[in-house]
Amino acid sequence: MTKSLFPIKSNLYLAGSQGNVDAYLIYSQEYDELVRLALNLDMAEKIVTTQQKRYIVYAPACFLDEDYLRSKQIEFVNIPYGLFQRKGNET
Repeated sequence: MTKSLFPIKSNLYLAGSQGNVDAYLIYSQEYDELVRLALNLDMAEKIVTTQQKRYIVYAPACFLDEDYLRSKQIEFVNIPYGLFQRKGNET
């Protein structure tokens, strides 16, 4: 299980819900793990539980095309790798 900056509910990185919108944060404080995290097909299929919701997913990368994201009502928001540094490399 990944360590996270925010309290995450379950292994699916659910950060919170309001109304018909669920927000997910795919993140790890461990840099080596963070660079391997991405929104992929397996993760998207676990996140999307109903077409009655909209899903906002914050992640460092996305391996899904726009048509798939739109069909599943997923909005991908990129977390740039540049925001994160390895410990000991801070300037």
